[in-house]
Amino acid sequence: MKEKAKEILFNSTKRPTSKEALEINDEDVFKIAKEIDYSLNLRTLNKIYHLHSMLMPIAENMITRLLKQTEKEEPTYYPFARDAELFYDALCGIAQAGEKNLEQRIHLLKTSNGMKSTYKADSEYFSSIGINNDNLSKNTAVFIDSGFAGSLFNYVIKEAKIDLSAQNRIKGFLVCKRGGLYTPMSFINKNSRELLKQIIYRMVDSPYLENLPDNLNEALCYFMQQTPKATGRYVQTYKKENGEWDVMPEKNRFFQKWDFNLKNKKYLHSNESCLLLPNGWNQRNSIEQTCGWVNDDVVDPFASLLLQKRTLEYFTDSNVHDRIYDFIK
Repeated sequence: MKEKAKEILFNSTKRPTSKEALEINDEDVFKIAKEIDYSLNLRTLNKIYHLHSMLMPIAENMITRLLKQTEKEEPTYYPFARDAELFYDALCGIAQAGEKNLEQRIHLLKTSNGMKSTYKADSEYFSSIGINNDNLSKNTAVFIDSGFAGSLFNYVIKEAKIDLSAQNRIKGFLVCKRGGLYTPMSFINKNSRELLKQIIYRMVDSPYLENLPDNLNEALCYFMQQTPKATGRYVQTYKKENGEWDVMPEKNRFFQKWDFNLKNKKYLHSNESCLLLPNGWNQRNSIEQTCGWVNDDVVDPFASLLLQKRTLEYFTDSNVHDRIYDFIK
C-alpha cells in the first residue's frame, strides 16, 4: 500500500482519483514525507483540518440546494479545477448512494486563467467530456466554481465553440458571486453570524487567510481557493496515446525543490513541457506559508491528498446521503 501511495503522490500531472484517495492510509503519507525529508507539519495541518471540518456542513448545505434546483433535469456537473475540486469530491461521494446514475454525470473540468494567457485550448478536450453543441442540444450542463464572476465559464463556452442556442443549456453556479451573469450558490443557516465568527477565529489561527470573509459564502470560497492542490494549474490540452483528451498542469515546483533519488525516479511523470508561466504567478509549496491573497496558489500533493480523503469520507457517509436525498425529493 505504501508503494502505491508513493506512486500516486509522485505523479506530478495527475490528481488522485476518489478510489485512490480513500484507499490510502494517512500513516503512509506521513512515512513517505519523512523519507524524502519533506516537512508536513502536523500542527499546521491540524489547523487546516479544523477549518475543513467546520466548512463541510456548509458545503453540504450548498450542494443540497444546488441538487434541489438542478437534479430534475439530470444534468452533467462540471466542477472547475482546481478551486472547485472540493465540490467535485463532494459530488463523487454523494454519487456513491447510486441515485440516478450521478457518478457518470460528474466531470472535473481542467482549465485555468493560465490556459487563457499562454496556451491554446483545443475544443476537442471540452467536447470529449460532453461540452459540445450536439450534447447540449439535448442535455443540461452545470458549471461550478468558487468565484467571482464566472470568467472561466465564459472562456470554456468560447473555446468549446458553443452556439448561442446551446448556451441556454449551460447553468453556472458560483460559491461567491461578485458580478457577472451567473448564479450564486444559496446557503441557509439560522446561526450564520455565530458560525462565521467561529470560522474567522480558526482562519486567523491558520495559514488561511489574511483577508477575512464577510459571510459564509466567502469563507468557503476563500478556503477552496487557498486549500493545498495536488498539481499546478492546468494549462495545456493534449491528446494521449490512447486517443483520450486531457490537460497538462504547469510545472510543479515541488519536484524542482527535492532531488529525488533513483528509487523514486520511476514514479515521476514529466510535465516539463508546461513551464511555470512567466507572469509572476506565485506557486507556493509549503502549507506553513501564510497566504497573502485569496487566490494564492498552494501546491502540496501530500496535504491535498489528506484533505481530499477527508472530503470524500464526509460525503460518502450514508447519513449525509440520506439528508441530501430526503431534502431534494
